[in-house]
Amino acid sequence: MIWKPGKNPADVTSYRPMSLLLTISEVLEKLILNKRNKESNPQTWIPNHQFGFRRAHSTIQQSHRIANTITNALNNKQYCTAAFVDIAQAFDKVWHPGLLYKIKRIFPINYYSLLKPYLSERFFDVKINEEISHRLPIHSGVPQGSLLSPLLYTLYSHDLPTTKETTIGTFAHGTAIFATHGNPTTASSHLQDHLILTEAWLNKWKIKVNESKSTQTTFPLRKGTCPTAQINHINMQPKEQVKYLGLTSDNKLNWRQHTIKKRKQMDQKKKRTHLAHRKKIPPHHGKQVANLQSSHQAYMDIRHRTLEQRQQIQHRHYTACPVQNTPIHHERTTVCIQPHPTDRSKNSLCNGSHPRKQHQVLQQTRKSLQPTSSTNTTTS
Repeated sequence: MIWKPGKNPADVTSYRPMSLLLTISEVLEKLILNKRNKESNPQTWIPNHQFGFRRAHSTIQQSHRIANTITNALNNKQYCTAAFVDIAQAFDKVWHPGLLYKIKRIFPINYYSLLKPYLSERFFDVKINEEISHRLPIHSGVPQGSLLSPLLYTLYSHDLPTTKETTIGTFAHGTAIFATHGNPTTASSHLQDHLILTEAWLNKWKIKVNESKSTQTTFPLRKGTCPTAQINHINMQPKEQVKYLGLTSDNKLNWRQHTIKKRKQMDQKKKRTHLAHRKKIPPHHGKQVANLQSSHQAYMDIRHRTLEQRQQIQHRHYTACPVQNTPIHHERTTVCIQPHPTDRSKNSLCNGSHPRKQHQVLQQTRKSLQPTSSTNTTTS
């Protein structure tokens, strides 16, 4: 059992169960995983909106895809309302009969014969100090820590409903649903229709939603807001900013709050660090700057002022070293932050799975970050 940071240590739900598997079991899982990847293309059953546990997919690309959806809505002067659905104990509450049904329907029958005892014939006990509890069977969940768990959960959630009026983004169990329209009521209605389909799917496959942690955020450029949507007949919490996949997005998508949080994190780390006597640039400074430059692909429409603030944060940490800034950047091969988001956005788009939107987003990226030029008239 691993304690979840920030949770109450006295609460049983504050601990994450981990499975300590035998070596022979890990070898078998690796063989099954390799054989499955060679036999068929995962694209045939993994939806395009799922970016978790997939080759050439990451949180950065999903964040860029979501930022692109919001940016297009703002550029078209539309309302974009998003629902961030929190799945409670996603890996621990996978319904075994439902998972076995999907394994039997999608995979060959020999996989069903192998994985049925792997899932159903499992037991657990808890040891505290010298006391050991009674051994009890495990009726739900996939073994956390195993190689097959990501594959099994992706298979279990592959048929999450989608609609033409909304855009959905998932990374493992993290789910975000976006609806855009010029009318805020219509946008919220499209979002509510998708949530109704999602509720029916969740109830069918015995997946529980944490309604208190599910939030709704509206991204407008005009006055007004979208009506509050409901999930399981409970109003979602409206918030002006939301954290998804490590990025804190506000309702204007200017990344100001994300920059403030990153600055506080780096300032706290700086207080715990000291310069070494023999090294001009300690390694921990490079790690902090790498932390600042994370998720740069999503900053396609970041404001120039926010870019300057991020550049100032980087210079503040490098000026703690007794060397000029330019040699520091050259020696550490650290790029300047201002042109960095555009270059990394291009790389993310080229490696992404949405080629139809690449040209449009690249044009928006160049236009938003193009410096303003002034013409000087000279008289002879």
